Amino acid sequence: MRLFHMKMLRMTTRRWMVVVAGLAILFARPARFHGLARVHERARESILVSDLELYLLISPSKGDMRSESERGALAAKPILEIVNYHNAMSEKYKEAARRPWLPVAADPPSPPTPSREYQAWVRQRFLDEILRVFRQDSSLYLN
Repeated sequence: MRLFHMKMLRMTTRRWMVVVAGLAILFARPARFHGLARVHERARESILVSDLELYLLISPSKGDMRSESERGALAAKPILEIVNYHNAMSEKYKEAARRPWLPVAADPPSPPTPSREYQAWVRQRFLDEILRVFRQDSSLYLN
């Protein structure tokens, strides 16, 4: 009975360099995707209008005139687009970090970011009254 002897693979310096480079690529890709996800989360947090305020802005208010509610929703549209974009990109890169061996599609073009002045104007023009009514309604339930 003959035993087959496998020839041991000798690990030369060149082979070790290839192994180390492969491991570096394998571990660097998820870290890069986590970093990109954080970039989009910070960009989302820089928007002056919160999620609740956006919801209140695009939802018709009780006793509100239809045209005023529609104007508020239309004014919130650019803010909502950029918020949705950054949320989608953050989720995309978190998923890519969980599965770094899968290809990642190119990013769609970013919608224009509304200026801080525009965001402040939307809050002052539309949200102050909505939030006042919202606080009055919620205080009725808390008492």
